Amino acid sequence: MSDLDHFRAFVADRDVPCPSCGYSLRDLTEARCPECGEPLTLGVTLSEPHIGRFIAIWIPLIAGLGFGGVLSLWGLAAGAAPDELAPLLLLVLLTAPSAFAAVKQRRRIRRLDTQGFASLVAMAWILPTLFVLWFMASV
Repeated sequence: MSDLDHFRAFVADRDVPCPSCGYSLRDLTEARCPECGEPLTLGVTLSEPHIGRFIAIWIPLIAGLGFGGVLSLWGLAAGAAPDELAPLLLLVLLTAPSAFAAVKQRRRIRRLDTQGFASLVAMAWILPTLFVLWFMASV
């Protein structure tokens, strides 16, 4: 029995979701998701996948988002002018979509080579750090 035959037998009577988009793979005849086009394989995996790479990028982005968001709201409530809060507002505007993109692209992040991953982590840490330093210098 081939790998494709095993795959077909497995999804023949199960509502197995595509690991990429969640589309039901029931009765699929080829090893490619018809919704997102990702290739599929049947195999044994860890019950809890390695998420260290994702967390290494997620932590600085969420920390920057939280820091920028809380201090921006506090500053606005205290009557600070928006131009005084520019570094914090820009931090929120940049880290929010970056954090969202990290969630959406977490599978690709896990597959990055070491150099690409190191560059992404460096950017994730440098971005909030620069804006926090900018804010602190302007206070």
